[in-house]
Amino acid sequence: MNKIWLIIRREYITRVRKKSFIVTTLLIPIMMFGLISLFVYMAVKSEQKQTIVVNDESGFFVHKMDMVQKSYSLLYEKKKEGESNTDFLKRADADIYLHIYPFKNNQPDSIHIYKEGGVSLSAKEFISSEIDQIFQIKQLEDAGIDKA
Repeated sequence: MNKIWLIIRREYITRVRKKSFIVTTLLIPIMMFGLISLFVYMAVKSEQKQTIVVNDESGFFVHKMDMVQKSYSLLYEKKKEGESNTDFLKRADADIYLHIYPFKNNQPDSIHIYKEGGVSLSAKEFISSEIDQIFQIKQLEDAGIDKA
């Protein structure tokens, strides 16, 4: 049993003293830190102010979503007949198109979000939370409950 511990100790010491072990022990954490820093930098840099053009056919959300938001600016405009989503975004000089369909039975029917290349998760979260908050206030008012 004593000889096994001598062999394990000798193997461990010879492996630890190799240059490759020392280099990889130092280099891998530095590379990991560098990659994580690169991803964080790219994420922060990509968050630029975006313009959302809102076509609200329900008429309920117009100018209620104008919360102070540093990442998004809102623009209310109607889409022309036969105009594609891409053409509408170009005409409105916007990044994201939000189409709110008319209410059915005093409930929102559906909402369509469009952006060429896909909508970011933060934009979806912003739009969803704003619409939910405004609609909850409407439901409270309809029920005669004060928000406070």
